[in-house]
Amino acid sequence: NSVDGCVSIVSYFSCEAISFACTGAIPEHISNFPTLAPYFPTSIFLKGSTESIVETSILAMTIISSFTSRRTDVFKIFEKMAVAHIIALYQSPSTLIKCRIALMHEFFLENLFQYSHDSFKKTIYFLIAGLAKEKEEAALSLQCAETLSSLIENDDLVARVEALVNTLFPELSKMVGFMDLPSFYDILMKIINCYSTAIDNRVAQ
Repeated sequence: NSVDGCVSIVSYFSCEAISFACTGAIPEHISNFPTLAPYFPTSIFLKGSTESIVETSILAMTIISSFTSRRTDVFKIFEKMAVAHIIALYQSPSTLIKCRIALMHEFFLENLFQYSHDSFKKTIYFLIAGLAKEKEEAALSLQCAETLSSLIENDDLVARVEALVNTLFPELSKMVGFMDLPSFYDILMKIINCYSTAIDNRVAQ
């Protein structure tokens, strides 16, 4: 019970903090969580920069992901926040925020966006775009490579990734001429090994 209580409070606060950072407004429905409501108007944490609020909140959610994924009530709130702010987060000028998001997806994407194909597709393309920034944002490129490598081999994501292979593989192929990152070529080989049938069907067309 103590663990569940901690998971609930950390998750709710983190989700509302991210929403606050993205919109600049205290969420109206924070009053639905009487345990948290008093903290928002006086929180020193929420007076920090957008970068510190978002990256710390995402990291907190990632740390407790093994608990969150088993709590459907908490996960629904997390997914609602993610769908609402995903574009703003992906377009953030902060490399640190984008690195944290890429890390988060390594742990959450298996269960995230199951009913939002568009959000899932945007996520995969966010990771590919981050992977390509080997020279400008090396840390982001490395994190996206690690996340993509993990997701491609995830059996629970096969059907959803396979649906994107027809557009995913050509995008990655365009990067062959300028990518030096060894893990990039490992990712290409994993896609070929895991999704060869889908790739063969595309070539045949």
